[in-house]
Amino acid sequence: MVHLAVPGPPLCLCPLCSAPPPQGTAAALAVDGTDGPWRLHRAREAGHTGRLCGLDPDGAALDRASGRGGIEWVLGRAEEAVWEGEFGLAVMASNVFQVFVTDDELRASLAAIRHALSDGGRFVFGTRNPQARAWEQWNPANHVDVTDHMDRALRVSHFVESVVGDVVTFTGTTATRAGEPLRIDRTSLRFLDAGRICAFLGDSASRTRRATGTGRVGR
Repeated sequence: MVHLAVPGPPLCLCPLCSAPPPQGTAAALAVDGTDGPWRLHRAREAGHTGRLCGLDPDGAALDRASGRGGIEWVLGRAEEAVWEGEFGLAVMASNVFQVFVTDDELRASLAAIRHALSDGGRFVFGTRNPQARAWEQWNPANHVDVTDHMDRALRVSHFVESVVGDVVTFTGTTATRAGEPLRIDRTSLRFLDAGRICAFLGDSASRTRRATGTGRVGR
């Protein structure tokens, strides 16, 4: 599954978009997101002296991020983590929270994050407000012109394929300015309202999880 940056204002139940990077000495975990490495590097540059760890299922992204030292990088998904009370802060940036499109996947991920946090730890994340119906603006006419790290002039556009319940499936096309497609990615995002999100968060806080079996990541 590809995590795409899509337009539209977020519904910030926690101040993710405007929050500064982690500071001080508290251990911090960045979960499953392309913004995670950037945020952790920025935290270190800002003077954070404690433990910093990034968890991401994208091996290529971790390879790029690991070129700079002083940060732990772990390959895996949120629900696979087995840390127990080791972090004072967990951050889930970009669209990651919405990528969990099934109840089971979301519950497992939230439970793993809850167990990774120490007593009094914070989980900071962002998600889009479904009432804004942002996906109605995701069409090629609303493309965005960008310049990539190789100084190429590119055009990024989106096209919604389906809306089923609270799950929106769409494509993101990266093309030249002349319209030649270079890459097409497909993903699904789930749009939960504040009430349902709070219910999931409360459910994860009341559950206990035993780290058993294989395929887990962490310490």
